[in-house]
Amino acid sequence: MGGVIALHLGCPGSALGWTGVNLFFVLSGFLITGILLEDKGSQHYYATFYCRRSLRIFPIYYLTIATLAFAGIATGESISHLPYFATYTQNWLYALYDVHVQFPWGASHTWSLAIEEQFYLLWPLAVAMLPEQALLKLVVLIIILGNLSRDLVMHMTSQWGAGYAFQYDMLAWGALGAIIYRGNLLPQETLARLAKLGVVIGIATLVFVRLHYGPGDMGPWVWLSSRKGQLLFGGLGPFCLSIIILALLFTPLTNLLELRPIRYCGKISYGLYLYHWPLVVVISPLGFSSLTSGLLIASAALLIAATSYHFFEQPILRYKDRIAPRTLRPVQQAGGSDVKVAESAYILSGANFSGR
Repeated sequence: MGGVIALHLGCPGSALGWTGVNLFFVLSGFLITGILLEDKGSQHYYATFYCRRSLRIFPIYYLTIATLAFAGIATGESISHLPYFATYTQNWLYALYDVHVQFPWGASHTWSLAIEEQFYLLWPLAVAMLPEQALLKLVVLIIILGNLSRDLVMHMTSQWGAGYAFQYDMLAWGALGAIIYRGNLLPQETLARLAKLGVVIGIATLVFVRLHYGPGDMGPWVWLSSRKGQLLFGGLGPFCLSIIILALLFTPLTNLLELRPIRYCGKISYGLYLYHWPLVVVISPLGFSSLTSGLLIASAALLIAATSYHFFEQPILRYKDRIAPRTLRPVQQAGGSDVKVAESAYILSGANFSGR
């Protein structure tokens, strides 16, 4: 999430900040799959998951969309595509229509939340119905089909945004990691070696892209402009998963992610992600210098996100244990550091995981 916001603010060295979205999807697949596997077979499996996620995600999302819709009406903008944003299907809208979206541009970043919500809707069904081996095969199939569908959609539309709006393979990489890691399908030593290899390959890929395309534009449109670039883009999935696995197994990084300031930033990060882009759209055209504009946007986003969390989100979140309490088994109650570290990384990537 920090990388994405830095990119949107035009911070130096943030050319690859958009890859934070890929990390967010892989982390989401990892954590959500792990929780669903833990709760599989428990009473109120579906109600618990859907209620807790809804209480976390929906309130400020629909507050933001409603605010932008009213602002659009007041300024004479078309909001004819509001139904897509109201139903979390705007990623398909961007994929099919790209620049022809009829809704305030301040909501354009919510395409990633649409993919996330579709994952929340469907994935609990797959985890509940399939045994572990079948689930593992399904995940591998989704990774393959995710890459093929990205190539197909881009070929049909000739728009890089179409390929960027299809990142289901990233979620599947996270799910694959969760199944292997939590199911102890590989010894930790082997897993650590594979993760280190994945990080090395990932860094080498980034260096190659930088050398191949030059020090200029490093946006996803550059990567997705060719089939070779699309393959490299797909490789971000195992790279991000390798980073997650190393974070779970590498104690110094574990301790870093457990620091209170970092966890607090994570708690308000969902609001930061939602609120920062409308502020960019409003403040950037006012004629300030890039530094002044960036500081104003960052300060306002932090203030609004913190206020939103304490006075709007937290009162709603208190209901999750009343409406849909999550019964933890003894091993979960003991509290593994792997879960806490992964949650810290997850919330820092862009969506608070208080709904666990």
